Order: sequence, then structure tokens, then C-alpha cells
Amino acid sequence: MASKPLLQKLADNPAFIEVRQSLSELNDALFKIQTRKSEIEMILASKQPAPSNEPSVHDAMNYAATGKLQVPTVFSGDLLDELATLRVHERSLRQAIERQTARAQQVEGEHRACVVKELSPAHKALMRRYLDALIALDAIVEEEAAMFRQVEATGVEARFNETAYSRLMGRVNDNSGSHLFYRVRDIKAYIGPQ
Repeated sequence: MASKPLLQKLADNPAFIEVRQSLSELNDALFKIQTRKSEIEMILASKQPAPSNEPSVHDAMNYAATGKLQVPTVFSGDLLDELATLRVHERSLRQAIERQTARAQQVEGEHRACVVKELSPAHKALMRRYLDALIALDAIVEEEAAMFRQVEATGVEARFNETAYSRLMGRVNDNSGSHLFYRVRDIKAYIGPQ
């Protein structure tokens, strides 16, 4: 019989599923709007007359014949209206995406808090074992120091190929800044009194 996982995965959290689906739909809509906006901008750009410093001969002849100045209509009003509407929709979608992204982060934070709360007692027990191991290692270093004192009491310098003591780690009771001192202090503060 397969055991059921104790903790729910974030991907299985109904609130997270909902917000991710909403974000997906919003991003799809934004992509479609941006695509259409680009199409319209390309259409409008292709309809612009080529810049010229000289008036068109055809326009000049037409003006001479009719007395009316003809200004070519380059932009379609419908396209401009659609482009303006798309820009409004794009802004709205970006704001909605920002809100949904913030909601996704909130849901993830709430989920993380629940998981951490669930595992906190077990983690503190693990850290208690780790603290006990650090203290046991420090006791070994103290035994080694006693050996060094015994050797030196014979009038010679103690020289072993390897030592348990490490200046980088320091000692549990060395409050002058050893790594081990601060590590033990912080773990005790985390796990609380036992």
C-alpha cells in the first residue's frame, strides 16, 4: 500500500492552480493583443507616403485643374481606433497580470508558511540532534586538548599528524568569535529550551 504524501505540493494547491490558470489566460490575451497591435502598426507604417521635399506633379496638376488641394488619407480611422483600444486593453492586462503575479506570490508564501509550520517540530528535533553532535564533537576536541597537555607534561611538544581541533570552527565556549560558538548559540535560540 502506497503511503499518502504528508504535505500538499504547491502545484496541487487549489488557490495556486486558480491563480496560475488566470495568469496563463491573461498572458495569452496579452500576446494576442500585442500581436494585433504590431500588425496594425505595420499596416499603418506601410501606408505612410514616402517623404519628399518636392510636391507631387500629379497633386499640383490636380490642384491647378480643380482649385482644391488634395491631401491623401493615409490612415484608416478604424485602424487607429482599434489601435487605441488595443493599447487600453494592453495596459489593463498588464495591471491584471501584476495583480495576479502578486496573488501567486502571496499564495506561495502562505503555502510555504503552512509547510514550514507542519515540519517545524520535526526540524527542531533534527536541529537538536545536530546541536548534540556539535557538542559531542567539541567534547572530543576537549579530550584531545587533555592529551596534548599530557604529552606536554612529559616535557615534549605534542605533534600528531592530524588534530580534531580546527581554528576555523573554534570551540563551543569560545565567545571571542568562533564559528562553533555562534552556531551553537543560534541553534539554541532556534530550538528553544528543552
